[in-house]
Amino acid sequence: AGGKDFSFPHLLPADSSRATQLLPNYPWLDEVTLEFALAGMRSLDLGSDAHTDVLAVSLSATDYIGHEYGPDSREIHDQILRLDRTLGSFIDTLYSIRDSARIVMALTADHGVAPLTGLRKGAQRVDLSSIVQKQRQRLTQKGVDSSALRFELGMLFLDRAAFSRVPGEADAVLKEFMTAARAHSGVLRADLVRKLAADTARDSFARRWLNSLPPDIPVEVVVTLKPYNVWDYGVPIAMHGSPHDYDTHVPVIFYGPPFATGRYDTFARVVDLAPTLAWVSLTQPTERLDGHVLRQALRQAISK
Repeated sequence: AGGKDFSFPHLLPADSSRATQLLPNYPWLDEVTLEFALAGMRSLDLGSDAHTDVLAVSLSATDYIGHEYGPDSREIHDQILRLDRTLGSFIDTLYSIRDSARIVMALTADHGVAPLTGLRKGAQRVDLSSIVQKQRQRLTQKGVDSSALRFELGMLFLDRAAFSRVPGEADAVLKEFMTAARAHSGVLRADLVRKLAADTARDSFARRWLNSLPPDIPVEVVVTLKPYNVWDYGVPIAMHGSPHDYDTHVPVIFYGPPFATGRYDTFARVVDLAPTLAWVSLTQPTERLDGHVLRQALRQAISK
């Protein structure tokens, strides 16, 4: 930051307002979050009777620190060690006020992360803004509102309603954008969203993109960067969001009496968490779930 405080460890500013702004970049954020979780559990009297209660906690310091310093930094190493200790303290407290035989825990993450580009040979930050701007200029010349085209996080949004007077121009813009994007040295591929469903069994990138896109958003093209490349947002931080394995593979951890000790390298998905937890808690889902019960992790069959 301005050539200051660039080495580990980092001091929290004495100014309370500034310290509050920077708190997410320190491991203390997770400590405070778990203290609030315990306070909320006590206040709501969760887990005190025969009914099943759910306490969901999001620990965000790893994300903040990982973005700021990268996954290979001393800062993230320190964060993970401290998070391990903080989780241990949280679980110890939880077991001291509730029966451990009636507690089931599950841990996972919402994404992985790519290394900082400066630490990976050949990795680059990719900026396609000039390509997008060229297409917007084309729209203006055709009498179409240039805001009908927008590019963000590898997704090209297009408002087809704005092309009512020149309907054929929409597909022409998409084709020209894709040709230019594919020619960029940092781009692996560019795909029309409407064609992603053609082979989701063998094409993991297509499957991951398709599963990431709600059907009601006007995304027409998705761009996948080459491995370890990231989108350039003008700030030198670590990024995620690609369909590559290092961004999509996360741990799924269960802990509690229903689960057997072990580590499994078989394929599992985060959507398998809900049906597995419903199964061990003898809870019947009120709607169809995407995942399935991870029976391999169970200590023994649970009859419903």
